[in-house]
Amino acid sequence: MRIFIFLFSLFTIFLSANSPVFADNAALMPNQQVTIQETTWTAEIPDPQKAKISQNAGTVTFSALKNTDMWNQRNAAPILKTKTPEGNFAIQACVEMDSTKVAAVTGITVYSGKSSAVPAFTFGLDHWNASQKVKFQGLPPSPNNPEKQISTPGTLKVYLRLECYRKTLTNRRTDMYIVYYKPEECRPWTEVSRFFSNVPNDYAALFLKTSSAQNATFKDIQLIPLADNLEMVEKIIPVASLTDIPSLKGKKLLFVARLQYKNDHHNTATMFQNDEINTGSFTGGSALRYIDYADNGKVITLLESPDGVIRDPEISWDGKRILFSMRKNRDDDYHIYEMEWETRKITQLTFGRALSDIDPAYLPDGRIVFSSTREPKFCMCNRHIMCNLYTMDADGANIHQIGHSTLFEGHSSILPDGRILYDRWEYVDRNFGDAQGLWVTNPDGTNHALYFGNNTGAPGGILDARPIPGTNLICCTFSSCHDRPWGAIAVIDRSKSIEGPDGVLHIFPESSRSLIKIKGHYDAFKRVSPKYEDPFPFSDSEILCSRQIIGQGEKTAICYLSFDGRQQELYAEPEDSPYGCFDPMIIQPHHQIPRVIQSRIDLTKKTGVFYVSDVYNGSGMDEIPRGTAKWLRVVESPEKRFWTRGAWSTTGEQAPAMAWDDFNNKRILGTVPIEEDGSASFEVPADTFLYFQILDEEGRMIQSMRSGTIVRPGETQGCIGCHDDRLNAVAPRHTVKALLRQPNQLKSWYGPSRLFSYTSEIQPIFDKHCLKCHDVDGPGAKKICLAGDKNIVFNNSYFELRKNKNFVKVVGAGPAEVQMPRTWGSYVSPLAKIVLYGHGVPERDAKLNLSPEEKDRIITWIDINAPYYSDYSTSMPKNRYGRSPLNSGQTIRLSQLTGIDLNKQGNANQVWFDRVELSPCLKKLNKNTPEYKEALEIITAGKTALQNAPRNDMPGFQLIVPSEQNAQQKYQERLKEEEYRIQKIIQGEKVYDPKE
Repeated sequence: MRIFIFLFSLFTIFLSANSPVFADNAALMPNQQVTIQETTWTAEIPDPQKAKISQNAGTVTFSALKNTDMWNQRNAAPILKTKTPEGNFAIQACVEMDSTKVAAVTGITVYSGKSSAVPAFTFGLDHWNASQKVKFQGLPPSPNNPEKQISTPGTLKVYLRLECYRKTLTNRRTDMYIVYYKPEECRPWTEVSRFFSNVPNDYAALFLKTSSAQNATFKDIQLIPLADNLEMVEKIIPVASLTDIPSLKGKKLLFVARLQYKNDHHNTATMFQNDEINTGSFTGGSALRYIDYADNGKVITLLESPDGVIRDPEISWDGKRILFSMRKNRDDDYHIYEMEWETRKITQLTFGRALSDIDPAYLPDGRIVFSSTREPKFCMCNRHIMCNLYTMDADGANIHQIGHSTLFEGHSSILPDGRILYDRWEYVDRNFGDAQGLWVTNPDGTNHALYFGNNTGAPGGILDARPIPGTNLICCTFSSCHDRPWGAIAVIDRSKSIEGPDGVLHIFPESSRSLIKIKGHYDAFKRVSPKYEDPFPFSDSEILCSRQIIGQGEKTAICYLSFDGRQQELYAEPEDSPYGCFDPMIIQPHHQIPRVIQSRIDLTKKTGVFYVSDVYNGSGMDEIPRGTAKWLRVVESPEKRFWTRGAWSTTGEQAPAMAWDDFNNKRILGTVPIEEDGSASFEVPADTFLYFQILDEEGRMIQSMRSGTIVRPGETQGCIGCHDDRLNAVAPRHTVKALLRQPNQLKSWYGPSRLFSYTSEIQPIFDKHCLKCHDVDGPGAKKICLAGDKNIVFNNSYFELRKNKNFVKVVGAGPAEVQMPRTWGSYVSPLAKIVLYGHGVPERDAKLNLSPEEKDRIITWIDINAPYYSDYSTSMPKNRYGRSPLNSGQTIRLSQLTGIDLNKQGNANQVWFDRVELSPCLKKLNKNTPEYKEALEIITAGKTALQNAPRNDMPGFQLIVPSEQNAQQKYQERLKEEEYRIQKIIQGEKVYDPKE
């Protein structure tokens, strides 16, 4: 990697000192050569009457002079070509078209040295389809495969980069190509695709193909030599044969043969559950097989599912049974099954419609842990169904939920000490993409705790973790948020670190180690090639896994990895089979069964207890003077129960819109005092996803958790403080004051706990105290207008406060790394300073006269990350952001009338639905014109729509959308089912899923 950076930097410096050598405004003749950035290019213009290439001060322009068919007559297309280096190289340029209204493709390519040859593939701006969309696509080796649509329709300008790595220099069977783009020069390169193909590449070229008159301009054209080693391509040390792997001799190796999951938005989106947004992505066809190395590697099929998917197998501790999840066809959903090894008898353990039971694992006491969507909830940054952890008896009885985080809990395995190791996706006041780390919990759901990677930016997802036999190490997949659940295989020693690269002992490929960064990008591991997944450690230094087959797209094979760097492909499905190989594992008894942890919950109780030994311990709190922390605020971060098509996009997609730059809604449960020694002890509702904030004497937030926790019924759970280094957690001192008394009861926050609504809690304060100065025509309106008129997505005052970052400074959906105390919230927000201490103008401050409660309400709102909506429910699910009362037709027409694009988020406050005549978008229209009257009628229609169906920020809001009513009913039914099961468990009875 350092060699690559050095060569690239040196070459860039050299180029910057040498301007392009050609005259201004010159048309090139066929076969004419020009020098661009010290590189010689040759113009191929088969018919100068139909097309030409010209240059002007560093730019090259391709022009089609008349309508001519360059699709079927490729010789008519102009090309500017240059000889490629013998080594690895990159070609890049800024490409711009002058119109999206004609069929055309322009970009960069490679091809052979034959005159007028057809390019091996194309990569660039593509307007060649009926919908006139823009696409970036590579075409190797057959048309339209792969194809990537990156930009939005109408894009005319983009930066393109194509890298070619020679097979002879990367120790591979084929050349490797990686294509990147960026919409602006200041943006980082984003990988679009990579592929492996031995296409001719004697020349690199710029090209234009069109069926109509069209121009394409190229700027910043560069041909860049690259280092011989590719950062993300591993030079594999092969194993000569299976005889060199004595640990596999005579073994039986179980695996699943199936298609790779279809690409979806997140790595958790593999279920394609019925009645959900991505149901149509389910593709059936799979088999459960094993390789018998005692019988010359014979492959035997245990179970075939031609229309379904078998997944997530697990071997029992005695090696006699196999757990797995299976969906028989698209109309079915995933359920848990068990197969007896000797008899091949299969028993279905779970049942249910429109729910998914996946990732089963045997617990040491014989019960089973698995992940399920039985409590329906959706990822806050999009629209996909999520999972939580559940347990059940060995025969499928007494299913019980033990995990209650807001998003996804999956891929369970069992540590030697008996705890469940699982990957967890949840975020509180932080970005969605880098919030997938490893966690542990006891089998009864007590003591959920971080294991590794909660505050590491890259990898964005840490998945499929398993303990390595005979060690204190684990192996796992380092993945990306927006990818399949694959990437690199890592071996972790958490005694060295629980964040970043320091705890990673080994990684496959080794070159991907450079991607591990605290402040890295959550999709960085998409760059790994080939990709690995499903690690299964079977000795203290050997792992089985699934690995992408180079040159065969997404198809995977079973691979052997050794800590000394050796790798070998063990088995792949036949070439004529589309199946890859997944979840390899050895069928044999475990050498040691983990210890059994006895349950310590009391299901007859509805609460549990938290204690904190010392809030001044860790996360920068040691810099806060003792005695500053007075209160601990307890806040619930509820789940997302509903979603809309329309989305508000800032950091991720809020579907529907919830806040300016965060996904969470909040419920303040109350506060408790912090003792002089920094300790606190308090009772909270059980099975509720909570986080804590440390407050000073004025109620301002000093520090806040940006992850959540739960306490099970009857559980007492504690921590040493707001600590970064969880490896140093110790038992609390006997002198901890909070433990010398009964736990505190939560002191409520101005009434019963409720979902926080900006328009209910904050806007009335502005209406009462601020509008005399800060209404539309007030003297302070130019500084900020605090009128509460509802706009397309929020209301005016919220829009003003959040768009103007000088008034409210919150973390939003902030970065993965830990934020230091007093770095966001009321301590640094100018609005809080005004609220607490005034404007600094005595005559104005005398009129302000906020009560202590009003001050605290505003300060609290800022410190819980400035939420707006109280809930994800909506009355306008099909409209803009899931919140606007205007439909798409009304929005487009109002945009035409006012000359303001109201589909742009920044213009959402241009329309007001309370005092419609004060809508800012109307200011430039003459009130006596038909345009003004029509515009006013459209806005008034929106106001009427809100009166008839109040949205979530208005009094009178109700669930009126049928899909949300059904979702709520389903949720309530699932709650009743869970409560019924709990009562049966308390009574010592057994209850099963009803059989279908």
